[in-house]
Amino acid sequence: MFADRNIDQLNPLPKPDGTLCRRFPAGGNRRGHGNSRGWLPGLPARLLWPAGLFLLILTTLIGARAWPEPRTLTVGGDLHFPPYEFLDDEGQPAGLNIDLMQAIAQVMGYQVNFKLGPWSQMIDDLETGRIDVLPMYDSAEYGQFIEFTDSYALIYYQAFARRNTLTLRDLTDLRDRAVIVEQDSFIHDHLRKHDYGIRLITAANEPEALRLLAAGNHDYALVSHASGLLAVRRYQLTNLITTGPPLLPGGYALAVHKTQGELRAQLNQGLAIVKATGRFDELYQLWLGTLSAGSPPSGAMVRYAAWALIILGLLTIGALTWSGLLRRQVAQRTRELRRELAERHEVEAALRQNEERLRDITEAASDWIWEMDQNFRFTYLSDRFYELTGVASDRVLGRCRWEIAAADDDKLKWRRHRLTLEQHAPFRDFIYQMNIPDRQGFKHYLRISGKPVQDAQGDFIGYRGTGADITAQVTAEMALRRSEARLRMIIDLVPHMIFAKDRDGQFLLANRAVAEAYGTTVEELVGQQHRTVHEVAGEVQRMLADDLEVIDRGQAKFIAEEIFTDHQGAHRILQTTKIPFSEPGSTERAMLGIAVDVTERIRAEKELMRVRLYLKSIIDSMPSVLVGVDPEGHITEFNTPAEQISDISREAAQGRFFGDVLPQLKDQMPQVQLAIRQGRHIKTQRMTTTFQGETHHIDVMVYPLIVNTPIGAVIRVDDVTRQVRMENMMVQTEKMLSIGGLAAGMAHEINNPLGIILQNSQNIQRRLSPALASNQQTAASLGIDLDQVNRYLESRRILQFIRDIQEAGARAASIITDMLAYSRRSDLQFIPTNLSEILDRVVRLAASDYDLKKRYAFKNIHIERDYDANLGPVPCDRTEIEQVILNLLKNAAQAMAEAATPSPTITLRTRREANYARIEVLDNGPGMDADVCKRVFDPFFTTKEVGQGTGLGLSVSYFIVTEQHKGRLSVASKPGHGACFTIRLPLQR
Repeated sequence: MFADRNIDQLNPLPKPDGTLCRRFPAGGNRRGHGNSRGWLPGLPARLLWPAGLFLLILTTLIGARAWPEPRTLTVGGDLHFPPYEFLDDEGQPAGLNIDLMQAIAQVMGYQVNFKLGPWSQMIDDLETGRIDVLPMYDSAEYGQFIEFTDSYALIYYQAFARRNTLTLRDLTDLRDRAVIVEQDSFIHDHLRKHDYGIRLITAANEPEALRLLAAGNHDYALVSHASGLLAVRRYQLTNLITTGPPLLPGGYALAVHKTQGELRAQLNQGLAIVKATGRFDELYQLWLGTLSAGSPPSGAMVRYAAWALIILGLLTIGALTWSGLLRRQVAQRTRELRRELAERHEVEAALRQNEERLRDITEAASDWIWEMDQNFRFTYLSDRFYELTGVASDRVLGRCRWEIAAADDDKLKWRRHRLTLEQHAPFRDFIYQMNIPDRQGFKHYLRISGKPVQDAQGDFIGYRGTGADITAQVTAEMALRRSEARLRMIIDLVPHMIFAKDRDGQFLLANRAVAEAYGTTVEELVGQQHRTVHEVAGEVQRMLADDLEVIDRGQAKFIAEEIFTDHQGAHRILQTTKIPFSEPGSTERAMLGIAVDVTERIRAEKELMRVRLYLKSIIDSMPSVLVGVDPEGHITEFNTPAEQISDISREAAQGRFFGDVLPQLKDQMPQVQLAIRQGRHIKTQRMTTTFQGETHHIDVMVYPLIVNTPIGAVIRVDDVTRQVRMENMMVQTEKMLSIGGLAAGMAHEINNPLGIILQNSQNIQRRLSPALASNQQTAASLGIDLDQVNRYLESRRILQFIRDIQEAGARAASIITDMLAYSRRSDLQFIPTNLSEILDRVVRLAASDYDLKKRYAFKNIHIERDYDANLGPVPCDRTEIEQVILNLLKNAAQAMAEAATPSPTITLRTRREANYARIEVLDNGPGMDADVCKRVFDPFFTTKEVGQGTGLGLSVSYFIVTEQHKGRLSVASKPGHGACFTIRLPLQR
């Protein structure tokens, strides 16, 4: 088609500003442009002589009349944008836009001056007024300073790629790809404004972009569809193909500056005239009809013009010859025309009748009839359109369907629809919403169907079809969808599992909770069999059996607890209600179920029970008596020690007045009321009460229970009898320490005269001894025989008396030394000590104890010693251990004396154990029963009569061994078999 416009020649000498300008008169012809296919070559041969005659007459009229000077328009254009605008092989502007502006200028009386250059410069020239008109893509993005005429062509961009490249679906597939576009073109501006994540590479023009792509540079090129195909053909870029759908389809129009509103109206008028006369269709077919069709060459154009002039001359010469013949033929032709006219009138009458019938049917139908031209603009709407939509036809005629569609409609749907129209294919039930409101402001929804219409030659001339107003239907469907969506949202928001199944176990309904439990989506679950989504066979059989029972019996069923295993294998406890129901329009009964996941609740209940039992265990394990009461004193809580004291069970005590259950506490009701009223605890110390015949000391604490408001109190009773006894023991100990100090003082006082006695008795023995020379000398000087004196003293046992005095004095001195050692109270000193020495020392001390001598005859007790020779020294406080052993010896002596034990014997034994030194004190006395053995170490516990003992000896001994020495003290005894006290002292401190 471009044989006479060789687009390979695109390099004429430019002006200094980079543009090329050519001026053409209105209606003028240019060599190689405008009529490159020609008016004459395009006409049938039978019309050559009328055309020649018309041209001859027109030439005469033009020469005879003087025309006014027309307005000159400067029309801009892209230097490299075939087939719309480019420079041909002779450097002349050519293309659809050039011919179209020539045609508009011809009918409107303009002169046109074309200025082609880089696209970015053309935009600047239009904004600054250096050009008047610029054909371009109709886009609101240029709306700052531009107004557009009506669109006269559909233009879109196409992605080009090398062969074996991934096919595109839309612009999002170009993310992170290197894409070539023309610098400052519409597609370049669009991609910069909308971030698709594309790496943009710019080229000077679209052919250059395709050459770069064909050379292996970058991934894709985005260029206009027609221009790209021509560039591929011109440069023989055989390795390039188109890929993906049309991109950014839009109208192609003439742009003027916003200040040129009158020029825009005139251009619209001229464009309408060119379209109405068919000239636009001819130009459109010429440039865009088919890219594969060829066009006559320029030389053929000259030959056609020459032949036309020759034929015109011959026709002029033969016109006079034909005129005579024509006169005779006119009369005959007139008669034929009259007959044909009559027949034509009859046909026209029939046609009018058929037209009226068709119109009546059309207007009576619920739909309307519409027609559109080959540019997809409405040319006809039946009256039914206004009756149904309330929108006047003149608001729609002349516009494309997508121009009256709502802006928020589905763009993909419209892209497919426009592709269908461009392919001239029929379509049915296309639905869209108009953006033109009726008188009440409502925007209607339309459903249209159409089919392409061809002329007698089979060429496409437009579409014809029907339309219906489905606003009520769409509104109802939207309301229904909203209602369904609202219901779906509600049941999906419900945390419980809501589902419906038929008798075959197929899910008819399910909410999100059910789908999540089965590890799928609602859409995938509905329609599936229960067996296919649940793998636990036993659970499936049980659930389906319950479903069938509900469906067959027609009665609801409540399942308090059932085990359900979800898709993660977790066991849930469900509380399920199943109800029979029938779907609307169906007699088949199904089952609707609601399952509440009570796993956490049951776990919480079990945990609460565990905590309650735990707290009860804590309360019951406490040694204190705990009684919970309400403000009136009725029992609400009762622990095990309280049950033991009152001998009343927890259940029997509930709700009773605490003073009736525990008479010992009946006087505490005022304290309970005071504690609740004041919100603080109240303590009553050292109350004396009797329990099982024994006197006990108790402390009573009353704690208020307040949760927002007072709800009661807790009474805590602590038995402090041992503490009181220990305090008394400490007092007694202090007394004993005082007595020990007094005894130490007395021992010191006695020790002085005792020393004189021992010294003088020793001196007497020395003065009477004949072995001393001084004694012999003194006796000789006095005339006394010292030997006779000694014989006299021996015979009178005087020397024996002196020896007895000395022995008794020594024994008394030993007793006093032991008493001093025992009575000393100093800081504990753990010194390695021989235990056998301690035992022997204590035995001597016990033998000299006056009380033991007088009342229990300790000297009559046989002492057996069984010492371990390998024991070695043991770290201990000598004085404290002596006190413990002495207490054990005293108790053993007292027990055997009271029981009159024959042959009383005490055995002292030492042994070495793993980490301890063991001391055993055994007697063959009367022994003890189990109850006495349990309490023998309790403070103030004694089996003696009143006044015979304090009950502190063994408790003090237990304290010394266990607390001070970190050892152990135990007793083993049976009645009639004596007793064995065992002391274990650590070998290492």
